[in-house]
Amino acid sequence: MANQIISMTKLKKFLKLSLEGKSQRQIRELTGMSRNTIIKYREVIHKHPLSERELLKLSDKELYSIVYPASEDKPEHEMLYSLFPQMDVQLSRVGVTKLMLWEQYKENYPDGVQYSQFCEHYRRYEKSQQITCVLEHKAGDKMMVDYAGKKLHLTDPQSREIRPVEFFVAILPCSQYTYAEASFTQQTPDFCIALAMLYNGSGEFRRP
Repeated sequence: MANQIISMTKLKKFLKLSLEGKSQRQIRELTGMSRNTIIKYREVIHKHPLSERELLKLSDKELYSIVYPASEDKPEHEMLYSLFPQMDVQLSRVGVTKLMLWEQYKENYPDGVQYSQFCEHYRRYEKSQQITCVLEHKAGDKMMVDYAGKKLHLTDPQSREIRPVEFFVAILPCSQYTYAEASFTQQTPDFCIALAMLYNGSGEFRRP
């Protein structure tokens, strides 16, 4: 197998292009895959009993198990990879980090991999599940706004009282100009003030 693990999205694009009869050069140009990578993936797929059309109908998880069988990923790591889907869910929660998940993993599996290996295997898992969508943004077409999931804190210099605050962020996706400010709530008055503060007197978006 190729040393570099490609995403299932790219692999399915490769299968589709192969079914369309595209040449190796055309596939390289359309997917960014190297010549050697294409050859090696073709060898694996042609050896499999399912046709390319049938492989395309499989889920990402099923296709991954065919292209990257456990025996190639070291059998001792099969258990680790089985834990990653649940870790994905945990990582979506505010405040949860990979280091925390690795520490929990080591408590349950003291002989498991070290943190650097854990991160590398998780990176490979993430890449295999990667679904990408390229969005083109026109200048001035839209602005994206939201509040950060994790609150910041302000400390009163006199009383030393610590007060949590919301963190408002806005971005122009084409230029990536960004504006941010803190407010005490996410309620309508504070939200409207934050939107109004995005603009200076001339109505132009303020640079940070």
